[in-house]
Amino acid sequence: MAAQGGYGGHILPGGHHHHDGSSGGGEATRKRQVRLQKNREAARECRRKKKEYIKCLENRVAVLEVSSILFWEFNLRSFHSWKNQ
Repeated sequence: MAAQGGYGGHILPGGHHHHDGSSGGGEATRKRQVRLQKNREAARECRRKKKEYIKCLENRVAVLEVSSILFWEFNLRSFHSWKNQ
């Protein structure tokens, strides 16, 4: 059996009340919709930033790969010229 909350509704997990349409239900619904919309926008922005960050990391990897190849080629040439002296 569900516990009855004070304001004519049932207590939900976390101590929140579920209103049965009496007093103030429209305001709660509006606030919930605003909160959900803000959350969707924040999630969209988070995904955009994550995508941008991943692209930045991929570019960085590409630059480091080229730097590594150039470094090893230079050192290999230096070693061969030293060895042939």
